[in-house]
Amino acid sequence: MFNKLFKKKSVNLVIFILLGLVLAIILFDMGYEKVLLFKLRKETIRNVLQYQEDLNLLIEDELFTYEERFIVAEESANEYAIEYSALENEELNKIFEKMQLEKISIGMLRSENNTEKPFVFFSIRNTVPQIKNIEYGFYYTEADKPTGYMDIVNYEGNDVESSFWGMDYRYKTEKIKDNWWYYEMVIGDVE
Repeated sequence: MFNKLFKKKSVNLVIFILLGLVLAIILFDMGYEKVLLFKLRKETIRNVLQYQEDLNLLIEDELFTYEERFIVAEESANEYAIEYSALENEELNKIFEKMQLEKISIGMLRSENNTEKPFVFFSIRNTVPQIKNIEYGFYYTEADKPTGYMDIVNYEGNDVESSFWGMDYRYKTEKIKDNWWYYEMVIGDVE
């Protein structure tokens, strides 16, 4: 009788410990992702400040005439996309390689008073496999105001949770320096 009771308590204790470990791993994983996002943000901001002179020269280049286009790291089927190496621009090559860019999106945003202001989004290649469904990087805006991404044109500077193309997302931005801003967009699980 004592052995049966002892075995039953032991099994319950093992189950309790295993459930506790699973819960701890899940909670650690959720916190770990936030730590990684924080590190990516700090690294991006540091790089923008470090390469500020090169980025400003690049923005002044004739490539950035604010025609809608994408400059990409690898060949793309998008008719508006061009591979950066094909442009044979030394500054552009340096920025793509040093900052591990995935693409640069160039275009115009329409403001509330129906005027257009140029923007350039620099999307960084996600090299952290633990964080899925994220796009992050930095952008230049002549208006020096927080700018939205995709359908978030009238962004007011607070974190935004919304949806586009049937997917939920969280978008946030933070000023780095005059005209330069960090952005982060998580698609899917927005907690």
